[in-house]
Amino acid sequence: MPYYPPEKESKAFFKNTSQEEKMVQEYTGINFLELGEVGVFAFWTYLHDAVVWNCNQTEDGRKYLENAYNYRQTKPDRTGLKELMMKVVK
Repeated sequence: MPYYPPEKESKAFFKNTSQEEKMVQEYTGINFLELGEVGVFAFWTYLHDAVVWNCNQTEDGRKYLENAYNYRQTKPDRTGLKELMMKVVK
């Protein structure tokens, strides 16, 4: 699932224990009872897709997805860095 560390600490006082199931239910239309019969790999695929779909609905969500993508990168973008350095030198 797309993730990167939050910029601010959450101030939620109660934990929502069925948030993931609710997101999948809203995204797929599968009711809660049927979700119990969905395989774990299908559930995680639906959850991933639901998070991406929901995030793509807002500018903040798209920024979150971009940050999550960048957070997962392990190799430097040498071409991008070179282009950036050429702009700075000019």
